[in-house]
Amino acid sequence: MVRPHVQLTTTNHSAELRHHLRATLPMLQALPGVVGITLNGGLARGYGDHLSEIDVTIYLTPAHFAQWQRQQSPLALGITKIRGQLYDIKVVDLAAEQTTPWSDNALWDASIPFTSL
Repeated sequence: MVRPHVQLTTTNHSAELRHHLRATLPMLQALPGVVGITLNGGLARGYGDHLSEIDVTIYLTPAHFAQWQRQQSPLALGITKIRGQLYDIKVVDLAAEQTTPWSDNALWDASIPFTSL
């Protein structure tokens, strides 16, 4: 699959945004039930401007996913601010995700694991 290449017409702030994420990762990794985190969106593809948020998907154990869905998540989901930066946080049940066939679009959206930062 050939990935599209984006041409920014604004200043690319991806380095600063990734730096912010690297500093925030220990807090996210320490949340109960977290088994993985991926970076998604434009930042995963190497671009982000002054309007960008940091898109992450947090993969959880089934029990913790159910708990978080009952409004018992330890942090706000969706668009939220962490340490002064906008994040778009999505949570996924890893066990359910592993039984779902992946499409090209899903593979594109999942992008890169946090260890690639």
